Amino acid sequence: MVFTFSHLEETIKILSGEIRKQDFLTYFKKFSLLGSTEESLTLGVVSSFHRDNIARKFYDEIKKAVQTIAPKIEVIDIQVDEEIETKPLEQVIDCRDIQKSTEKQTKKEMAHGVEVVEGVSSRVVNDRYKLENFII
Repeated sequence: MVFTFSHLEETIKILSGEIRKQDFLTYFKKFSLLGSTEESLTLGVVSSFHRDNIARKFYDEIKKAVQTIAPKIEVIDIQVDEEIETKPLEQVIDCRDIQKSTEKQTKKEMAHGVEVVEGVSSRVVNDRYKLENFII
């Protein structure tokens, strides 16, 4: 299986849920897919700062997320992509957008099944604060 851009997007979605939000927003800016084979993957990042920190701090998490999608990939190379800022949007993943969409999805899932009471602006109503508990 050859690793494609849509696979990279899915990998970033997995990582956004596994890495602390603060770290994710600090180190994961933009990614591009520079190349792939059956056993290796080359990712492009914005700068050498990002390359060094991602490789040192998050290599194992990235490899695990990649292998969730493509189990045969054993080597992941992270390089600075000098053209990442000028590439079309279809070739670059903005990790901040992924983080925002993942957060929205998580909030929707958390709100599912919560009782909504008419006239109350909050979705969560604690049983202690219902009217029948205050009237004698």
